[in-house]
Amino acid sequence: MWPTIRSLARKVGGLGIQINQTELSTPNGSRVIGFSTDDPGRFEGWHADNLLMIIDEAKTVKDEIYMALERCIPNRVLVMSSPGGCKGQFYKCFTKEQEHWDLHTVTAYDCPHIEAKWIENQIEKWGASHPLIASMIRAEFMEESGESTVIPWESLMHCIENPPRKEKGEIVAACDFAAGADENVLCIRNGNRITKLLSWRDRNTMAACGRFALEFERAGLKPQQIFCDAGGLGLPMAQQLEEMGWPLHMIQSGQQSTRTGSVCQQISRDVVYHS
Repeated sequence: MWPTIRSLARKVGGLGIQINQTELSTPNGSRVIGFSTDDPGRFEGWHADNLLMIIDEAKTVKDEIYMALERCIPNRVLVMSSPGGCKGQFYKCFTKEQEHWDLHTVTAYDCPHIEAKWIENQIEKWGASHPLIASMIRAEFMEESGESTVIPWESLMHCIENPPRKEKGEIVAACDFAAGADENVLCIRNGNRITKLLSWRDRNTMAACGRFALEFERAGLKPQQIFCDAGGLGLPMAQQLEEMGWPLHMIQSGQQSTRTGSVCQQISRDVVYHS
């Protein structure tokens, strides 16, 4: 950054600007000061009526530095960097904190000093889907190995912006039985859409079974459409509902699946289809 600042200062030499390696001053008292530190304590203490603070190579700056910046109460903040991994404060600026910033993305295609041939060579060398190409060419944050992210931000936003088409189909209900402070849950879906989701607490399991039977009737369900967790307390409640005329499909959800591979493959196909 500073070589560029010095180069620009030389072009307006008649304005009385004084500049050295890391500081610039003007006749009206304005100053530009540059420094590098990983110590949050050194970053604090800068105050002025009009204060602009710039963080360059922001993806490598510790979160503690950003907190120290806030203590200076700047009028303006400019944070800039090439994107890195999906972590850190710079990443948060473009994701869950984006409403607090004016965001600008500059790709390699937007840079007049980068030749199109070089971009093509990099994509051919690394592959269009490589994390380095996402960061270096498309200015996107990289999904790095070892990250704690369960669902990457880009994938989440893509799903939100491209929701699956609602499709009617088989009506299925699922029950989770409980007592005491835990919640009884009834979920009903039609095709790929949840049409009803109820939860309530009831210390009396008999009363809870009565509520389930009532909700089954209200929804127009048939016993063959309803599945329940028959593990632990669920078994006697499922048996009670069977005596009340509701023989449900009993599932031991704590047991190991005998169809793990096929189930996972089906889920993968569904996810690909809906995304």
